[in-house]
Amino acid sequence: MRSRDWAATLVTVVAVLWGGLGYLATRPADFHDYRTMTVSAAQSAYGAVATARLAAGARADGRVTAAFARASLADARDALGGAAKNFAAEGPPDERSRKLRDELDPLLREAKAALDGIEEADGTPAALRAAADGAAAVSDGLTTFIAVHS
Repeated sequence: MRSRDWAATLVTVVAVLWGGLGYLATRPADFHDYRTMTVSAAQSAYGAVATARLAAGARADGRVTAAFARASLADARDALGGAAKNFAAEGPPDERSRKLRDELDPLLREAKAALDGIEEADGTPAALRAAADGAAAVSDGLTTFIAVHS
């Protein structure tokens, strides 16, 4: 009889743990979860813009080849695309979250435009430097967003 009590207790504990894990895996996002996701997206976007700026500056100075600069820009585009996809995949659960979305969304669009500008630079050192310098404001905006919301 004693082993049945232990077995019933064990089954109950396993069922409660399993249910708790299921809840944690499927619970709706709250403000904290959304804020964490937006900061992560901003950090990824910042990394993408910084990579593109460094690659453009290095190419303008002749420190890297055009192929390396293109590969770096492609990596930056992939990182920014992933950040934007994660950001768009989750809707804001409340009003505070909507304010975060409304603050980050234009920064992500500006980051994409900055990468477009670097990619479209004609390859001359002056054009590459101008495009890289033009992305500085986006980097600053993302840095401020990260600092304020981390």
